[in-house]
Amino acid sequence: MRDIKFRAFDPLDEKMMGPWDWDDIISGEMTIHPSGDYCPPMQYTGLKDKNGVEIYEGDIVKVRSISVGDYVAQVVFRQGHFAVQNKEDKYGTVAINIPLQLTVIGNIYENPELLEAK
Repeated sequence: MRDIKFRAFDPLDEKMMGPWDWDDIISGEMTIHPSGDYCPPMQYTGLKDKNGVEIYEGDIVKVRSISVGDYVAQVVFRQGHFAVQNKEDKYGTVAINIPLQLTVIGNIYENPELLEAK
């Protein structure tokens, strides 16, 4: 069974909060900023990148693909599974699976410019 964890980006403090596990969510430990600003939760995929870094929704990853070469993409949750999707959708939305080699290089809140990288 995989770990169920979440994190969220706090736009006021401009930092990532968490991670929180299921017990934190049930107990109310996972909180929204006191200002009431919405911080959308990002779920842990249950996978780690090639360096052992946990991969969450909203992460920006470098994808090493044998078929199309290296590209930069965002981790998304679509149609019941976690996937990577590059900005132009040039390679479609690819389900995260073992053959992909991923390296977390940032996230969409702190490093949106990374999606512009070629």
